[in-house]
Amino acid sequence: MCCAEDGYVYIGCAWGIVLRGRGEEWDVFHTDKNVKFCDTVAYQGRVFFGSENGVFVSQQNTEAFSC
Repeated sequence: MCCAEDGYVYIGCAWGIVLRGRGEEWDVFHTDKNVKFCDTVAYQGRVFFGSENGVFVSQQNTEAFSC
């Protein structure tokens, strides 16, 4: 879980699921990756999701969230 520069909290979960939100408003994104994200870090406008299979990166604040 991490707080990114765009003001959202990002949470990488099992089965490639990513949660993005703040307060009472959250979005659930199902990526095409079948991995368990272990760590989430935001840096310079991108969000990095670590897993046992590697590191996946995505742009912040996008409508079609993908890794």
